[in-house]
Amino acid sequence: MTTLGSDLIWGLIKKHNSFIVRRNGVSFSRESNNLMNLNSYKFSGIARNKAVGVNIHNKIVTLTTKKSKHAKAVKPIKSILRTRLRHHYRKGALTIIRRIRGYRPDLLQFALARFHVLHHLSRKINRPIIKRVPKRKLVWSKHIHVILRKRALKRMASTKKLTLIRKTRRLRKAKASKKIENKTEVENKAQKKTEAEKKIKKTRKPKTKKTKTGKGKTENKTQPKTQVKPEGKK
Repeated sequence: MTTLGSDLIWGLIKKHNSFIVRRNGVSFSRESNNLMNLNSYKFSGIARNKAVGVNIHNKIVTLTTKKSKHAKAVKPIKSILRTRLRHHYRKGALTIIRRIRGYRPDLLQFALARFHVLHHLSRKINRPIIKRVPKRKLVWSKHIHVILRKRALKRMASTKKLTLIRKTRRLRKAKASKKIENKTEVENKAQKKTEAEKKIKKTRKPKTKKTKTGKGKTENKTQPKTQVKPEGKK
């Protein structure tokens, strides 16, 4: 009885329907639970007792199916069962396969293809919108010269800071080089002093030798000086 009912409904609806849209010789339909939006018996969501739909509901992709029981099929609002598909693509595809494999296996490929498109659209919809504030344009007025002067002063201040930083770096380098030069000068002076002291030690008089006498007294004996005779005298 259910097949006869669906065939009879399709015979009444297929040509005259409020959801039909004809464009370029092709008839489309805007009804719910129609995966391809085509006016055909296979994809019809009104005539068929078992229908499948994949749509975006409240910014979330949902899978809708019809309940086949006669008591619930009479009431169209209660006859539709909605299941939310997860944001993860693979998990959402697995739920579609589990629900439709035994329910309507001929619509499985179409449901997955529709889910693939709507999943990417839902990601764009749920993405946060960042509003870019446009830059304020200068409007000609009497006080425009004041604004321009402030901007010029800011630029001057930035350039002055840079020049001060560069000067300080140069001064530090000059001080470091001066310290190195001073160190070299001190070392040279120390070397000169040591050399002069050595020369003075060489030019000093020879030391006298002390000899002990019998009574504990000491006598200084100096080395005899050699007399140099002049060459002219004999």
